[in-house]
Amino acid sequence: SRINHLDYFLATTDSFAGNSGSGVFVGGRLAGVLVRGAPDYVPRGSCRVVNVIKNCKTVCGERITYAFHGPELDNLPRALRLVGGTDKSNGRVEIFMGSSWGTICGYHFNQRDANTICRQLGYESAINYNIIGGGTGRIWLENLECSETDTVIENCARNTSIIHQCTHADDIAVSCTSRPDIRIRLVGGTDPSNGRVEVLYHQSWGTICDDRFDLNDANVICRSLGFPSSRFFYNAIGGQGPIHLDELNCNGSESSIAECGSNGWSVNDCVHSQDIGVVCNTAIETIRLVGGIDATSGRVEVLRDNEWQSVCTDGFGLKEANVVCRQVGFLAAESYSQTNSTTTTTNNRVTNVNCVGNETMIQNCHHSFSGNCSTNRDVNVVCQVDTTRGTLRLAGGRNQLEGRVEVYFRGEWGSVCDDYFSIRSANVVCRQLGYYEAITYYTEGTGTGNIWLDDVVCTGDEASIQLCSFPGWGVHNCVHKEDVGVVCRELPQVPFRLIPVEGSDTSRGILEIFNNNNWGVVCPSNFTEDTATSICNQLGFNGHNSIFSVESLRSTNCSGNSVVGIGCNIISENLRLVGTDPTRGRLEVFHEGVWGTICDDQFTIAEANFVCSQLGFSRGYQPYIAGGGTGRIWLDDVHCAGNESNIQFCSSRGWGVHDCDHDEDVGVVCTRSGNSKTIRLIGGSGSWNGRVEVFHKNSWGTICGNQFTINDATVVCRQLGFLSASSFYMIGGGSRTIWLSNLRCNGNESSIEDCQSTNDWGVNECTHSQDIGVVCVTSEYIGSSETVRLVGGADSSSGRVEVFHNQEWGTICDDHFEDIDADVVCRQRGFYGAFRSYRVGGGLGNIWLDEVLCTGNEITIEQCGSNGWGIHDCVHVEDIGVDCISFQDTSSPHETIRLVGGEDSSSGRVEIFHNSQWGTVCAFNFDIVDATVACRQLGFTIASGFYVTNDTNVDQIIWLSNLKCVGTELSLQSCRSDGWSDRFSFISGKSENICTHSDDVFITCENPKEKN
Repeated sequence: SRINHLDYFLATTDSFAGNSGSGVFVGGRLAGVLVRGAPDYVPRGSCRVVNVIKNCKTVCGERITYAFHGPELDNLPRALRLVGGTDKSNGRVEIFMGSSWGTICGYHFNQRDANTICRQLGYESAINYNIIGGGTGRIWLENLECSETDTVIENCARNTSIIHQCTHADDIAVSCTSRPDIRIRLVGGTDPSNGRVEVLYHQSWGTICDDRFDLNDANVICRSLGFPSSRFFYNAIGGQGPIHLDELNCNGSESSIAECGSNGWSVNDCVHSQDIGVVCNTAIETIRLVGGIDATSGRVEVLRDNEWQSVCTDGFGLKEANVVCRQVGFLAAESYSQTNSTTTTTNNRVTNVNCVGNETMIQNCHHSFSGNCSTNRDVNVVCQVDTTRGTLRLAGGRNQLEGRVEVYFRGEWGSVCDDYFSIRSANVVCRQLGYYEAITYYTEGTGTGNIWLDDVVCTGDEASIQLCSFPGWGVHNCVHKEDVGVVCRELPQVPFRLIPVEGSDTSRGILEIFNNNNWGVVCPSNFTEDTATSICNQLGFNGHNSIFSVESLRSTNCSGNSVVGIGCNIISENLRLVGTDPTRGRLEVFHEGVWGTICDDQFTIAEANFVCSQLGFSRGYQPYIAGGGTGRIWLDDVHCAGNESNIQFCSSRGWGVHDCDHDEDVGVVCTRSGNSKTIRLIGGSGSWNGRVEVFHKNSWGTICGNQFTINDATVVCRQLGFLSASSFYMIGGGSRTIWLSNLRCNGNESSIEDCQSTNDWGVNECTHSQDIGVVCVTSEYIGSSETVRLVGGADSSSGRVEVFHNQEWGTICDDHFEDIDADVVCRQRGFYGAFRSYRVGGGLGNIWLDEVLCTGNEITIEQCGSNGWGIHDCVHVEDIGVDCISFQDTSSPHETIRLVGGEDSSSGRVEIFHNSQWGTVCAFNFDIVDATVACRQLGFTIASGFYVTNDTNVDQIIWLSNLKCVGTELSLQSCRSDGWSDRFSFISGKSENICTHSDDVFITCENPKEKN
């Protein structure tokens, strides 16, 4: 928390440079006391650059002492302790600042100061104080003047009329009253064993901050509440009032948190979004469910005298069933029933169980062991699954969004094997953990202990991974090298999105709003112009240009199934470079009518390339810290994939959200190679490929692919500063004017504007589905494909990745290998990009690379980060493979789909062309929306029906299954699915597609469009 009143910190440095006026010092370790009255000045960080304040300068031998603002204290870790006393309640006062412990001078120290110190340590007040001396290190504070209500000693340094030169003979000590009893409660949980932790201190309930909170702290809290231990802790937002404790530091053996270390009572730098919650262990090891269909159900058995005993149905009801289910780790009871007894003797059964309903253990309910069970029936329960993060976690990741998947079962955490694990299963995991969806999954392979789940198959709609299909808890044929991990995507910062309609970019589409963890559409009634403008502005656009209605392909509550669509205004010229040279300078972005800067955090060569291309240059060099900006800092932590149409579509913290000062403003240097000011490539996988756009009459527009040749592509690439063109293709996706068509370049022109054309600018009969894209050749690319190869795949576009190093071929380990790394491999091989990566195994010899980390802008895989050549902890079963996408696969959509076996061209079995062969589509989860996308791809208006063919006499591959189209896609290939099913698993020895040709889908289309 910020110090509200005006304090200053007196710093001493042994390393400085400057003059007596306005110089600076750099480096040096900070030390000193709080003083008042220095001129206004705000330092940053750990005072790496600090203005000298002339009037407060004091020479002490060879040291120079400077005064500067007290808010610097917020960046210094602080703690308080009593040392050298008879127990923790008395001793010399020591305070931790910066990176060391120091003492407090006893000059002008009084009872109020002593009371403040004791209150900060959790005691009621001070008994007495005295100068004891004997300290070492810095003397941090002196001249204190605390009030009766102060609880933080640092806030008391107010009287600075006299500055003493204290020595450690003046160190102060205090004796505090007995520590008060600490009351703790758990609030907002599902039962008394879990919830947000709240502490009663000075007659006020307050929360505990999650900074450095760990399982030791949680165990102390749970034991003080009567539970044996903690299962886990979590972020429990929603607290109110004071935040009593921060940086709690228990060793795990304490009986109360009053005995644990901390920053002191009410000393924190937290907000209530950091409140901690715990889930306490309710002795799960003393009860079990036996013989059920899964872990959520079965006969109730309790452990007594080292023997498992069943529970009689006499008097057993829903209250008792709820206690049982909570004790075994589930949310509550769904139902209970009776089953034939398996007990053979009359004295080994629990009888007459009678619970109030709030017990944490069935053993705490009234019961007996009389053996007198009148029904001679045992209790069977079915429990409700916890669909929250309570029984699931990600471990070992680089942040909270990724890591090894671990599930909690029977009191222990265990991992999940990657066999049959898919993106659908990953989505279930991420949503159960409270995230939006899964970005990817991978083989993490570092777990220990139990492997609880294997062969997990989810449809993607389950609320918990426990509801997915798997052989049983603990049933597997895996080793920990096969532990699966996931990477989740956070919930969207802006609760709106636009689903592009056909032929549009992301600035125009169907409006969806995120609510209750789901996206939903908006009905047109009462939707206003002001609302559309506000939404467009929040999405980073400049107001709206249209509101329209679209008939939804899915059922809605809207009249006529009509939903809202909006078109937003793109800020076409929202970037500039500020400096004396038009090719370099501080980068500024225009937002909400104001120019502002961009922080350099995470800004790399990839982002520099992107913004330079947006500014009309061919490419960018390494970015640098330009500084010097004023006003708003609009963006921080910017990451551009390179295929965005505007910087507002790159990921970032959000508009105006940052932790930067203007001395971190980023600058870029752009190159003028070629005459690129009027031409650019958009929507590709890198700066060297994408849709061609030309600048004419102050507006960017596309080029039609009619009669486009390699000569035309070569002129485009040379104009952009590349060597030549390797290929061109129909990419589509443009949204503005189609400026050129029917080009006739001879290949020697210096710019596309110099080429002949049969049509004038803007005169053509093309649609945006015919927009042309090109692939350019860079100098770095020449020969680079010879150092990487794909081995053992179905064709040249897929297989195990092998790299050539030290005159030998070797493999790449799959540890943390992601789609962005696969893209680099595929582009190096001359493909458009990667469809996916996967563990393939089967390699021999060297494993050359491990922990590969690419930014996506590299020309070769060798340019990516890694552990180093030959440094790994892998075996060949972890060799990575990739499937690449050819540029032909991104061409005209209608050429890659057909209907076979129908009455006419409007009906038949759906077949997709991929990897040079036709294959079918599985009907698993196929619906009318998927059928409509297929029909539109074929040139029809709508789908009138679909069904399963049940034809087993088809000798083709099944390309796609589990399609999940939104309805606005231009092709089935653009829809979400399980992926292309042409990969044979070297691990399982079988295809990953579980469909057969009896599941092939058949559709019927209507109302054919007039084709161009």
